[in-house]
Amino acid sequence: MVDIAREIKDGKLTGKIYSPIVMTGYVPDLLKSISMISDEIEAGGTGYCGKGYKEWVKVSDGGPYIKARIRLG
Repeated sequence: MVDIAREIKDGKLTGKIYSPIVMTGYVPDLLKSISMISDEIEAGGTGYCGKGYKEWVKVSDGGPYIKARIRLG
């Protein structure tokens, strides 16, 4: 899931903004479609994941901005 997406056509931003975005499909196809990755990285979150009683692991979310061809669902 992505908070916000900006449409690009013919290499230019169109001004259309979509939010929220749920990406769907076969993950290897999405990863193969990535054509650009930004130098800027944003990460956040202070959560934990676990079985509810043991083995807690600190988790966060975020990463670089990417340009990819995806199917929205």
